[in-house]
Amino acid sequence: MGIETRMVKTTKGVSWLLKRDVIIGAILFLLALVPRAVGLNVFLTTDEPIWIRQSLNFFTGLLERDYTKTFHYAQPGVTTMWAGVMGLWTKYLLTAQTGSGGLAEFLKAVPAQPVAVDYLLFVRFPTVLLTSLCVVGVYFFVKKLFNPQIALLSALLLAFDPYYLAHSRFIHQDALVTSFMILSVLSFLVYLGQGRSWPYLVFSALMAGLAFLTKSPALFLGAYLGLLVLAGHSTRLMTGYWPHLRHRRVVQGRKIAGDVWVLAVWGLMACTLFILLWPVMWVDPLGTISRVLGEALSLASQVHGKNNFFMGQPVGDPGLLFYPVVTLFKLTPLTLGGLLAFIGFWVRGLRERRNRSLTAQQLHSLALVVFALSFTAIISLGADKSDRYNLPIFPALDILAAVGLYDLAGSIKSLVPRRLPSLKGWPGASVRAVGLSLVLTLQGGPTLAHYPYYLSYFNPLLGGGPQAARTIIVGWGNGLDEAARYLNSKENATELRAASWYYGSFAPFFVGQSWPLSKRNLYWQDVDYAVLYLNGVQRLLPNPDIVGYFRSLEPEHTVRFRGLEYAWVYKVPRPLPDVLLPMQHVQRVELGDQILFLGYDIEDEPFQSEGKLEVTLYWQALRAMGEDYIVYLKLVNSVYHIWGQQEGRPFYDGMPTNTWQAGQKIKDRRELEILPGTPPGLYHIEVILQALYTDQVLGPRDGGGLLLGPIEIPRREPPASTSLDIEHPQEVILGDKVRLLGYNMESGFRSGDGIHLTLFWQCLEEMDRDYTVFTHLIDEQGIIWGQKDNPPVDGFYPTSQWEMGEILRDQYDLVISPDAPPGQYW
Repeated sequence: MGIETRMVKTTKGVSWLLKRDVIIGAILFLLALVPRAVGLNVFLTTDEPIWIRQSLNFFTGLLERDYTKTFHYAQPGVTTMWAGVMGLWTKYLLTAQTGSGGLAEFLKAVPAQPVAVDYLLFVRFPTVLLTSLCVVGVYFFVKKLFNPQIALLSALLLAFDPYYLAHSRFIHQDALVTSFMILSVLSFLVYLGQGRSWPYLVFSALMAGLAFLTKSPALFLGAYLGLLVLAGHSTRLMTGYWPHLRHRRVVQGRKIAGDVWVLAVWGLMACTLFILLWPVMWVDPLGTISRVLGEALSLASQVHGKNNFFMGQPVGDPGLLFYPVVTLFKLTPLTLGGLLAFIGFWVRGLRERRNRSLTAQQLHSLALVVFALSFTAIISLGADKSDRYNLPIFPALDILAAVGLYDLAGSIKSLVPRRLPSLKGWPGASVRAVGLSLVLTLQGGPTLAHYPYYLSYFNPLLGGGPQAARTIIVGWGNGLDEAARYLNSKENATELRAASWYYGSFAPFFVGQSWPLSKRNLYWQDVDYAVLYLNGVQRLLPNPDIVGYFRSLEPEHTVRFRGLEYAWVYKVPRPLPDVLLPMQHVQRVELGDQILFLGYDIEDEPFQSEGKLEVTLYWQALRAMGEDYIVYLKLVNSVYHIWGQQEGRPFYDGMPTNTWQAGQKIKDRRELEILPGTPPGLYHIEVILQALYTDQVLGPRDGGGLLLGPIEIPRREPPASTSLDIEHPQEVILGDKVRLLGYNMESGFRSGDGIHLTLFWQCLEEMDRDYTVFTHLIDEQGIIWGQKDNPPVDGFYPTSQWEMGEILRDQYDLVISPDAPPGQYW
């Protein structure tokens, strides 16, 4: 009877514990879910429109069985797209009408650019649900690794962690990969520390597979877990994970083989899930893996201009301090305090256990410390950095902070009876309730105060948002919705036109017409308002001129939140100042009374590889025209020698001038091929408009063509001799310094005519003197009947500047004397 009574009591105890865990899990789930699920359609981050479009492509590919559509660039993003698919499917089931054409027609009708706000709730909610479940999962795993109190603290810190909470509300990768990675790590730690139960290994592998499907940096998990297993071979350190090492000798080779087998099974399960859930892997597995790894490495190694902001200035790669600084700004004071307490107690614990093995809890803590530090180190090596890339370490930091807070509470509890004897009789439940209330107040209160813009939370101990804006990049679209709502409040809102930085986050909330804020687009749309955003102002984007001009003005409206200005609304002046016009070079010239030339752009990057200048001309029709004008471009120097030319109707022959309407503006892109061997130096481009059928030239009022420039042509690799088109090869070496390769000659060869002579030189060695070229037209007696004597290239490229191996084209114009008699000349 005694044994049966004890068994009944034990069964009841286990049943009560299970019920308690279920209740705690349900409460944690609700605490995590509510702040994530409320207000999902208030604003839109910059990248979410991309993922909504990708989800549409993914869903369409599944329906059409065209699985190549399920591939997305360098980051797999598969779980993100599956989340979008689930949201779109739910939206379809709830809103589709009978006879509406079915799911395929529904997907075609989904507005993805700009995104329709009423879709946000559906495509975001799967992420909300998964991250809320992650909070519950963290509780149960941490409970097995530490104790119920630390587990509850960890779950509460994570549930109200403003950084994790903010990203949990988006259709994006970072919150999902963070959730899958921490669950994989914790499950693997439970597997190592509690008898190597296979269900934990399987769960860890499945979570790793989902992490791999989400974002390529999750591949770090394989190396990290391998490091954990490898550390297990240090028997003195890891007896907490392999307790049998204390009692019996194990053959090292057999132990290593067993661990390798465990990792292999773990990896096989993760990869199997990776293949099963990514349809493109069914049709092109090797190509997909190659593209993911190749593009991920390329992306990590590229610096995209000064596209980041750190320590008060725009930068390319902000360096190794970037993520530590970002982490400090994203931590809450409570989490930071817990981490400091953890470090203090950890150091004290190591001193006290100087010659003994670490406890299991110390090993678990050490494993999480290694995870956070090593992941930060890995992502710091990449040139492409963003503040959200370090989100996966935050659950680990919250758990470590919970350990520190628990140890701190234990120390305080041991001191209280001595300092305050009246509190000695307080029940433990009351103390725990007070402690949890403090955690909810200190962590949840400040976080929820930032609703719905949780991204605007920055550690107040470091100066909060204002100091963060002076130190790191701030803003991901939050606040642009308020700018749109301000413009919507105007009487003529639907007729307004606005250009905004982060257009995708602004346009869905604006009832008028909107365009991206860009120097290339602002002028053409004749917008009424320009909306600048903090993120762009920090990096001087879209253009330093635009940012500098508008920031010098008083904004009509400013969007502020928690002491920080996020967006500024400006009335666009009329007429537009030159600094806001889209062209690099403003040059207004009237061509008769028909066309206004506005300016031009020069793009010389293709010159080094292709020998071409990309020229963009900007035109405006002053009135409708009956003439079809051809545009002629000539690259000339100051003596009007031609070094390259191009001709054709505007816009690749696609917009003849006789089709232009009055007031119409045209952006006319052209490629001007420069003659091989053209020396480096300053040139101009002459632009001439000539009627196709009447030979009428449409020029400026002072006559002649338009001159654009000056334009600097840089030095480049010597051209192949075959590309020079030398009509008369004639190889002559002059003083071992210069080789004449040959010449071309154009003339009518009559008395009084001109001769255009092109010489081709090759520099054999560098010269410290400037030489002059004498070109004489002589008869059989050596009498000169025409001459042109000057340094090479009309004196603009003296021989002292030539480089060895350089090949040059050199032009001369001689006039044949009117008195020259017929005969043979040289």
